[in-house]
Amino acid sequence: MLTYRRLALSATIITYLLIFIGGLVRVSGAGMGCPDWPTCFGRWIPPTSLDQLPPGIDPATFNLTLAWIEYFNRLFGVLTGLVILATAGVALKVHRHHPKILWPSVLALGLVMFEGWLGSVVVATVLDPFMITLHMLLALVIVSLLIYALAHSYYLESPEHGKGYSYPPMMKNLVIGLWIIVMVEVLIGTDLRAGLELIREQSPLLQKVDWLKMLSPIKYLHTILGLVLAGTSIYLARLLSEGKASPLIKNVLNTIIGLLVLQIILGEGMVFFQIPQLLRLLHMWSASWVIGLALILYTTLKQSEVLHANSSA
Repeated sequence: MLTYRRLALSATIITYLLIFIGGLVRVSGAGMGCPDWPTCFGRWIPPTSLDQLPPGIDPATFNLTLAWIEYFNRLFGVLTGLVILATAGVALKVHRHHPKILWPSVLALGLVMFEGWLGSVVVATVLDPFMITLHMLLALVIVSLLIYALAHSYYLESPEHGKGYSYPPMMKNLVIGLWIIVMVEVLIGTDLRAGLELIREQSPLLQKVDWLKMLSPIKYLHTILGLVLAGTSIYLARLLSEGKASPLIKNVLNTIIGLLVLQIILGEGMVFFQIPQLLRLLHMWSASWVIGLALILYTTLKQSEVLHANSSA
């Protein structure tokens, strides 16, 4: 069981690192650093100089830094797939009778394999915005599945964890809503980012403020949902004060609130100021952490609910 937990934790951490690297590819403009797939300029190892380019390749399309950023993203994707494969294999062997561990692990494996194929489609379609958004969505689903399975493997080993704490019944539903809204926010943000890049390419002489005006009205929904998230998290904190909450629940919720405040600051900063690309990457990555923390919050509340029901039976 400990082996599974170590593998699942490793898979979760590596997947989060892959999400970061994927975001780095996006903000650096390295998405087409390798214009073919699975090779890079027709080679299994990217060229390190112009004289290594295959015949017929325009040297103007080659950028050493961008090619290796994209290549490293692909290598890390392979590593992620192998770790998730090992996690699913151990789940099949050890947790065949625990569906809340087995099926999320197996589904995560299936999705990471699909992600690998989808990566080739992203390259083939020259960074189609819909494919990029779908690529991001599946990455967030994968990390959610891994965290869900990891949490249940922990509670299987420590079934009394969370005993003695009580929470308002509606908290669990609010956390589910929070998870859904953050997922939608990330997708909208990805779409807005793609829209800005397209406007910048088509109208390079426009001022940045004019780029924002040309975006679809969905940008207002992004702001509104951000405020809804902040309000929901603060309300959850208020509900915690009405019961006896565990330190884990308090710490996770406080971290979520902190990350959402950071999201709002970075989001508004990107609208009014020239925010460095690395901070834009942090804006996206911190949202993925909120998604994972919301899953931890949900499984902890669910475990407490199960313990309370058992003690009352």
